[in-house]
Amino acid sequence: MSEDSFFYEKDPFKSRKILAVIGCMLCQFVFGTVNIWGNIQVYVCSYLRLYEPRLEVDEIFIISPIQAFAVTLGNIIGTRLISNYHPRTWNWTRNECWKCFPLNKGLVTSLIMCFNGIGTISAAVISTFIVNPNNAFPEIESMKGGIKYNYYGRDVADNVPDLFRYFAIAEFIVLIFALSFIWIPPYNLQSEDEILMPWNVEQSQGEKVKCAVNSKNFIMSYAMMFLAVLYFQYITIIFKPFGEFMGHNDQYLTFASSLGMVFNCLSRLTGGIILDKVNFKSFFGFVLALSTILPLTYSFVAKSDYLFALYLCLSYYVAGSIFVSMPIYYARIFGPEVGSQTYAFFFTSNAIATLLFSFIVSNLSGVLGYSGMLQFTGVTSGISFLLLLLLPNEPMIFKKNCLLYSPVVERGPMFQECHGDFAQASIIFRKESIIKRTDTIRRQISSISFSVSELHIKKHLRTHSIKRDGFSDF
Repeated sequence: MSEDSFFYEKDPFKSRKILAVIGCMLCQFVFGTVNIWGNIQVYVCSYLRLYEPRLEVDEIFIISPIQAFAVTLGNIIGTRLISNYHPRTWNWTRNECWKCFPLNKGLVTSLIMCFNGIGTISAAVISTFIVNPNNAFPEIESMKGGIKYNYYGRDVADNVPDLFRYFAIAEFIVLIFALSFIWIPPYNLQSEDEILMPWNVEQSQGEKVKCAVNSKNFIMSYAMMFLAVLYFQYITIIFKPFGEFMGHNDQYLTFASSLGMVFNCLSRLTGGIILDKVNFKSFFGFVLALSTILPLTYSFVAKSDYLFALYLCLSYYVAGSIFVSMPIYYARIFGPEVGSQTYAFFFTSNAIATLLFSFIVSNLSGVLGYSGMLQFTGVTSGISFLLLLLLPNEPMIFKKNCLLYSPVVERGPMFQECHGDFAQASIIFRKESIIKRTDTIRRQISSISFSVSELHIKKHLRTHSIKRDGFSDF
């Protein structure tokens, strides 16, 4: 029986680890319900227009970027809470489950992120039935630049507050239930264990994270993500106004987005499994190529019911693949501990990109129209693809502190405590040892010589005579 199978088959904590994964899946289900802004923003804007009639959809586009920024900030804080307090203080789910099943990071990530998509699908369908159960067509038309916006009347808009009340109660109940399962094993199963000797000391976690953030891997992946997210963030938010502009009704658009979320779930489920077997750059290159082609051609096929739904499904597939691929990339490059903390900083690229893009949408969407905005995002995806070609794909090897470079002398492990390559090491010297040891040896030799001389002089003093002429003293 292999060592890995022993840990997974005989592990006394196996059931608790499975429950921890289930708890993380339920947490992601709750988090997924937040990602329905694209489906409800027309409802929300219709409700707000009851009190501010001049408000337009493009002016509330920024809500989704603000959500992304809040999640990003929470992730940065949460990674600290997990390591310093308890995993329940902040559910950074991938990190806990990577520790439970360190040799199956791709599969675990896929299962968890799949429930994020299931949560979004469920919330999108339920929100439509709560707010617009009769599939009413928008009654109010508004023009801004070259774009026509459609809004609902009071009979539909008045249902929006009930939507938020029902969702808040349901999410709270599910989240409390899920958090009771969250748990981290008391040991760290890794595919390889390293004997830590005093001359081979790991850097601190903070030093590793700092090194990772300053690495070429982080900088290039950050820029790549910054440009890659613009297309799917745009289309998944404005698909309803865009679809209504192209002549599609509300329930069809809800059905199309729900079907798209099925593709999102499949991408999250299969993406991690695929990445366990294929090279990251090959899979992610396919995703970015798709993200480049779709926006450049979407406007030409959007009037067709089938092609509109197909393009929307592929767009959701791109979104899910990107979000499931990058955590796995970071776990491979930096390791699960450093990777999870570094990913929290990396994820700010999504928030900052969408925040900046929201200002572009607010100021230029009336001028460029849907077609121009889609082509703009297609160009950014193409640039992201070029950055992927230059992205390093090798695991990062962190520098280790060697005690040969430390200011004090310290006794190393005893011979019988060592084995293998370390067996010849019994005593180690630290910083600037060669020069300092040479000086020390010289001083010790001088000291010994002086001591010998002192002994000889004392012996002479005991045997010398009073007369000192000639050699009488000897």
